[in-house]
Amino acid sequence: MSNRPRKMELPGRMYQKNGRWWWKVRLPGETRVRAGALKLEGDPVAAKTRRVAEEAACDMWRLAIEADAEARIRAELKEQTEKKIARVKAKAAEVIAEAERKAKVEASLRIEAERQTQSHCEALERALARANAEHTLRLEAERRARMEAQARSIAEARLEAETELRAEAERKANCEFGARTRAQMASNKEAGGNGRAASCEGCGRDGVPEINLSRIDSGQLVCADCLILTSA
Repeated sequence: MSNRPRKMELPGRMYQKNGRWWWKVRLPGETRVRAGALKLEGDPVAAKTRRVAEEAACDMWRLAIEADAEARIRAELKEQTEKKIARVKAKAAEVIAEAERKAKVEASLRIEAERQTQSHCEALERALARANAEHTLRLEAERRARMEAQARSIAEARLEAETELRAEAERKANCEFGARTRAQMASNKEAGGNGRAASCEGCGRDGVPEINLSRIDSGQLVCADCLILTSA
């Protein structure tokens, strides 16, 4: 015989139907009241005696309690598991979000670094181009300065040579003028200054002694003053 407790207060209502025992009750874990045949495990039909029916009812109650407890434990474990999974997912989402944020920050920093590098390279290229242009302008200015200095030296040498030639020409002209004047004066003296006077055909002055008049290349008779001006 089974050692299960038989004397216990069972809920619901036990009744007979066609000489068999039935039980109308809401078992633990169930939501509604239902009727069922009271039979031991392995029996094909409901019990005929109350004692066997009560034993079957105790087994049904115990099994219902165990099943309900197991279901509750299973539900609690499922809830805890789902909560853990939710926490893990939330943590993973946070980690992913943080990783994405860091990736965005790194991408932004990389883009900024590339932009600054490009800007630096462009500024360096502009500086090199400006330096090359300044170097070219400086070389051109130096070349022009050398050419101007050379041209100035040539002009100064030419001016100096022309000045020397002009001075030499003036010196020769003065010598020739002196010689011509002396010759003219000698000629006048030889002509025997007769004390006659005439007009200077250069300045038009009257009463110039003929001895003081000289005939120039144009054939005019001029006074000594006009002769000097003509020679100059």
